[in-house]
Amino acid sequence: MLCLQGRQARRLAQEQELELKRALKQQRVQLEHLASLQKQLEEEEEEGKRRLLRRQVVKAEKAASQPPRLGKQRFEDMSVQVQTSDEVGSGLRRLRGCPMLALERFKSIQKRGLVEPRKRSGPKGPKRLVEYEKQARRERALEGQAELLELQKVNKQKKGKK
Repeated sequence: MLCLQGRQARRLAQEQELELKRALKQQRVQLEHLASLQKQLEEEEEEGKRRLLRRQVVKAEKAASQPPRLGKQRFEDMSVQVQTSDEVGSGLRRLRGCPMLALERFKSIQKRGLVEPRKRSGPKGPKRLVEYEKQARRERALEGQAELLELQKVNKQKKGKK
């Protein structure tokens, strides 16, 4: 048993020495290739700078083509109002004028950056109906007062018995 433990201990020590030698050898190899690693890092940094610059240019071009952003909401263009041939029906003379003209003008003003785009707030929902009962509050107050009086009476009786 002692022999096996000694052998295992020696073998572990040898493995640790070998591992240390491998690590030192790896370090030496890395030191020899330090110049090429430095060059590679510089190339990667330059590539990253070029990508960043390109992204900034694309972002600036996109911002130039978009309407200015005045508030936290972005401008959303109106959907195209076109009638299909089925909707037109019998003839062009029977077509009515577009009721969306005011909305179209408003969107145009928003697009030029004169008015801040906002989200429309929808209906708040059905109003809650509150019903009042006559003298209900007074009755509840009287009931509470009666309870307090009873409690005081009970407390006085308890103190009197002691």
